[in-house]
Parts: sequence; C-alpha cells; structure tokens
Amino acid sequence: MQEQVESVSILSAIANLQSAQEYQELHWEGSLEDYLKLIQDTPRVTRNAFQRIYDMILSY
Repeated sequence: MQEQVESVSILSAIANLQSAQEYQELHWEGSLEDYLKLIQDTPRVTRNAFQRIYDMILSY
C-alpha cells in the first residue's frame, strides 16, 4: 500500500511541474513565411545549443 501511495505522489509531483500553456509556447507551429518573419523580428531564435551555452557563459 505504501508503494502505491508513493507512486501516486510521484506522479502528482510530475504533473504539477507540467504546464500545457508553456508546452504550447515552446512548440511553435507555423509556415516557412511565418518562421522567416520570426527570424527578422528576433534573430536570436536561430542560435543553436552551443551558441546559447556560450551566451550563458559570457553573461555570467
């Protein structure tokens, strides 16, 4: 019984960390034209993971 209570509490803790709104904001969908406009407005979106880490190091 204790294992079941622990698994439920673990699952509820994970569920509390998830946000549907945040997921939708991170997983953008649009046409190529929309993406090119996004790049014009915010060129930072084209940076890869290595460049973003480099930016974090520089800002520290």
